[in-house]
Amino acid sequence: MQTKFDYGAAFYIHAPVGSMTRELWAGLAYEIGILVPESLKVPAHTAANVMDRMDVLQIAADAIAQRKMTQLFITAWARLHALYERYCMLSLTGEAGGVTIKQALAGMTKSVEVQKHWYAHWIRANAPSLTPEFRGIAVESLRSLCVDIRRERLAPWGPYPKDWFARLIPDVKDSSGRVASGEDIGDNFIKLGEGAIKKMLRHPLLTPAVLPPLSRTEFEQTRRPRGVAGLR
Repeated sequence: MQTKFDYGAAFYIHAPVGSMTRELWAGLAYEIGILVPESLKVPAHTAANVMDRMDVLQIAADAIAQRKMTQLFITAWARLHALYERYCMLSLTGEAGGVTIKQALAGMTKSVEVQKHWYAHWIRANAPSLTPEFRGIAVESLRSLCVDIRRERLAPWGPYPKDWFARLIPDVKDSSGRVASGEDIGDNFIKLGEGAIKKMLRHPLLTPAVLPPLSRTEFEQTRRPRGVAGLR
């Protein structure tokens, strides 16, 4: 088996700088347990993060070397098979595919499916639990961030324009029927159950590598757009 460094380097440099595909390779390396940049690390106390942070390559290699059949090995082996499918898909995805993905992420003017995946990752990274009763502080921090981006107090991130973030805080009608800018996270996000969030966290493409940051600090410290590449 090649070293973890060899795997990580191969994933990261596979696509040229400036390509969306490179971000997806980096996301794959992150999920395998090879590449974990500071910007992608998530709190260790969150139980839902255990699988994402599992070093599946090392677990499989150790179990094979020790000739031990454990539940952890079976889980890691199954995950490796799923990740290998993504590896094959990315191997066949050229820059044209990356452009298509970029357009899907940034150009959907009505759908909020990508926003829901960002919301799910935000909750995982900022709440002590995925259950609704423990999300309050995380939801409030996300609400405040989106309001400040829409009011141009804070710059949006990478390929995601201001309006993309505004769709998390939808417009509302007052008693006279006039439309006003929303101030609260939409019910379609708030009402997402724990099961729905866990399913979104397992999405093979919409990973933290291609979504906006998971903390306000990263928005505040960034003075230029990330674009769709240049994983830090």
